[in-house]
Amino acid sequence: MKRFYSAIFLLVSFSAFAQRPEASFGVNGRVVVPSVDSLFDLVTQPDGKILGLGYTQVYSRWGIFRLNTDGTMDQSFGNGGTVSGSISNEWGHTLAIQPDGKIILAGDSGLPSKVAVLRRFMPDGSTDVSFGNAGKVSKRIDSLWVNYNSVLIQPDGKIMAGGVRVGQDQLYSIPHLMIDRYNTDGTLDSTFHIPTVRALSNYTGPNIRLQPDGKILTSDIYRFNTNGTLDSLFGINGYLNLRTYVISDLRVQSNGGILVQSRDATRAYRITSSGRVDSAFGLNGLSADTCPSGVTYGGSLVILPDGSFLTSGTNSHPIIARHDSTGHIMPGFGYQGYQVFNDSFPDLQGFIMATTTSGQLTAGGARYNGGPVVVYLYRDLDLPSGIADVADEQSQIYPNPAVGQISIRSKQHTSHIRITDITGKPWIDSDVENTTTHQIDVTGLCEGTYVVTIKSVGQTQHCKLTIVR
Repeated sequence: MKRFYSAIFLLVSFSAFAQRPEASFGVNGRVVVPSVDSLFDLVTQPDGKILGLGYTQVYSRWGIFRLNTDGTMDQSFGNGGTVSGSISNEWGHTLAIQPDGKIILAGDSGLPSKVAVLRRFMPDGSTDVSFGNAGKVSKRIDSLWVNYNSVLIQPDGKIMAGGVRVGQDQLYSIPHLMIDRYNTDGTLDSTFHIPTVRALSNYTGPNIRLQPDGKILTSDIYRFNTNGTLDSLFGINGYLNLRTYVISDLRVQSNGGILVQSRDATRAYRITSSGRVDSAFGLNGLSADTCPSGVTYGGSLVILPDGSFLTSGTNSHPIIARHDSTGHIMPGFGYQGYQVFNDSFPDLQGFIMATTTSGQLTAGGARYNGGPVVVYLYRDLDLPSGIADVADEQSQIYPNPAVGQISIRSKQHTSHIRITDITGKPWIDSDVENTTTHQIDVTGLCEGTYVVTIKSVGQTQHCKLTIVR
């Protein structure tokens, strides 16, 4: 769950394999959704349509919107592309999509006494009355404040919902983790129970993820077996203490590694499947970080099809950073591995990100400025997919592998060449004579892999260079 209070909402869609936003999406890659003035979650459907969940502060109700692949509001969904709550002070925190296209909303309702809530909708946005009590499941615990802030669908169709339970006097009460499993009809699965454990995510509730073997991970870094018992094979009796205040997001890599992002950084830890920090990842288990000025709010984490991953956050502007699968910064992404959205507005909250089936990335954010909904157009987003193994038809680097000197030949006149190592540290970084052929002395570089960034008229290329000694 990601919650950003705001009166400005922004959606950006761009290809992970291109340098600019998708021009066919909205207006130059940007969409404003006037019916919602905050953003809590983004989910992409298998057909490429985009679901978003926000909140309307005027009516104190949640709102779900759906966009077509071109960024227009999906008129077949709800009322003109939006479904809104009918009960004041009912919050929706996150969404999940079932294989049959039905949509699950998780949240809470009521002030000051809170009730955890699940709602299910048909693919067209209408209420699924076959779920729970006329489309809604409520969980109330006397004298406790409870919520659902995360939800997922198991392969067997059962619904896993995660949140916290805490005394109504939150200041002096210790929050505890709450995870429930529901059958497909909304009845509680009585075979699943978790023990009483403290919710280190405090009152916001955890993110929960499902491993391929069915075990459940939480952003508090607990792991539970399929029946809800703590997994004694993970960490220390099912728990790993990373000594970081709050985990913003976590994902499971294809090799079983667990990536977790801290709420105050765009860096990520990797945890082994046995619940230990993976010292072979990044620097002693923590990915590299070249973002400027620090990050005050971590956003979300997504894994791309090539195994690299993106993290988002905020300093005074949104930041997206890209790392390879081993935790090293990818200098071919933006500037030395990160992209700062620093046009003309401060305090936009860190982006929530979601990938589409085609490998595109959808990112959204919002902020409050006391005014109406505003859309900002971002151009010149330097977002290449990463590093080419060899130069393409636009340029050539030879010899490669190299020992002492390389030649770079481009079809376009080149104005700047930068050579960085895989951590993003620049070793050669200089303006060059504006010609198509250049000789570069690399005798001072140690053996290893480097990235050559070639800036020419209207384009920037990133190519791999191998130095041998």
